[in-house]
Amino acid sequence: MGPFAVKDLLTHGKERLNLSLIGGYSGTGRTINSPSIKIFDMDQASADENFGRGSVVIITHDVLSRCEADPPCIVSLLLPALSASSPPLIVCSQAGTIPPFLIEFSNKESIPLCASGLDVFPLQSRLIGLLREKIENIVIINGVLVEVLGIGVVIIGESGIGKSECGLELVTRGHKLIADDIIEIRKGNEGVLAGLSMELTKFFMEIRGLGIINVKRLFGVAAVSDETTIHIMVEFIRWKRDAEFDRIESEEHYRTVMGVKIPLIRVPVRSGGNMATIVEIVARNEILRKDEYSASRDLKDRIFNRIQKERPHR
Repeated sequence: MGPFAVKDLLTHGKERLNLSLIGGYSGTGRTINSPSIKIFDMDQASADENFGRGSVVIITHDVLSRCEADPPCIVSLLLPALSASSPPLIVCSQAGTIPPFLIEFSNKESIPLCASGLDVFPLQSRLIGLLREKIENIVIINGVLVEVLGIGVVIIGESGIGKSECGLELVTRGHKLIADDIIEIRKGNEGVLAGLSMELTKFFMEIRGLGIINVKRLFGVAAVSDETTIHIMVEFIRWKRDAEFDRIESEEHYRTVMGVKIPLIRVPVRSGGNMATIVEIVARNEILRKDEYSASRDLKDRIFNRIQKERPHR
């Protein structure tokens, strides 16, 4: 697609990146030409004259904290590095209070300055994902991509519902992880969608209570794969007492990605439910569906035949 304006990034990524613009308002017309992201490191920045040139720069919470503890030292390193590289955008991660000198600098240099509530790792990966989506014409979705019995399954749902935990359980059962959190989707020449992980986060998972784990190191090369064809999506939905869910596949659901319709299965999640088993059954059903078998249709046919047999003859 080509260069991506900062103002467009703020529009498309406000919720996804938890961004708020706090300085450099006149510079939102600047363009971002590549998905390159640089994290400000005082030692690296002081030694590298080209630090951040042409790249979005992330200033971490640690650096911001040091700004409060030793402002002169930080200012003497941070501002010259930013001034020399003139990045199209500066983002402060896990930002609380932004130092006034940084806001003043961004306004003076017309460099947009944003604050994000995200930690540096998810902020960097999501920012790269969004930029690649817009600049390199790929689609990025949030979820977990696993290969179960040769079927590429995308697990989606709201944050904290258990997508990564389900993916990890599937890995322990011998299935393959392709991507966690950020899934890149590309469309092949024959209209087939391929899903893969960002290079930055490949084979890593974030598990609540454990933090970041390396699936390849923990389970070996057989537990991961670089990419897979996407066959089906499973959406985890929090179970509610009065909510209605499809019990006999009376209606097929799809999600369209890059013009391709992907079958979508909505599954209610409740405490104690084994979601990994459900996903395995979804994959097995997809294999049967490819052979033009439908369990719900089979059951309906049996019921219809029983009714026909029991109907009195006239």
